[in-house]
Amino acid sequence: MTTVKKPMAPHWIAKEIKVIREERGLSQFKLANMAGCTQAGLANFESGKANMNLIKIDAVLEALGYEIEIQPGRTPIDGEENERE
Repeated sequence: MTTVKKPMAPHWIAKEIKVIREERGLSQFKLANMAGCTQAGLANFESGKANMNLIKIDAVLEALGYEIEIQPGRTPIDGEENERE
């Protein structure tokens, strides 16, 4: 049986979301409602206790006024492991 390792979102994404949320004076509950996710899910993601799928991360970022941009040819950020196998 083949198992597929579920890649984790880089921890810096969760940290940046928390910083932006706090700078804007938003509670986790308010941002979660804006993004269509749960406060518990957002709290666990921000603290590194749980992962969040790309669709939910995109919804959270969109609620904060950001979008995900994928740039071909970019290398992993210093200190981040390349999770592609």
